[in-house]
Amino acid sequence: MKWGAGALGGALGRGLFTPEYSPERIFNPLRGRWRGRAGAPRIERVGLELEVKLFAGVREALGRESVRVRLEAAEPRVADLLEHLAAEHPEIERRRASLGVAVNQELASPQRALQAGDEVALIPPLGGG
Repeated sequence: MKWGAGALGGALGRGLFTPEYSPERIFNPLRGRWRGRAGAPRIERVGLELEVKLFAGVREALGRESVRVRLEAAEPRVADLLEHLAAEHPEIERRRASLGVAVNQELASPQRALQAGDEVALIPPLGGG
């Protein structure tokens, strides 16, 4: 059988390629997201994986130089990161009020958005004399 109008004509006539079931409807290349048959978005796993560098007392308390964190928020912020770290590590919860967070080597506010590839560090209070 040749692939011509006759071969596809039968499929089109039976409703296999109706507009609601067309490949363009199921996969939208402009958005890069798979869609359900009726065009409803499928549930996608969102999240951001970061490595957080630790310094001074926090590093000593946790016994490591860094921790890997996966944030599941759609638009993760520094506040989400701190909340996640405090929930997983009681030592960070105890020091949370005095910790600063640096993103890409700049102190960051809790509202700052986080992105893939960001360099994140927990900065303890500085002291000296």
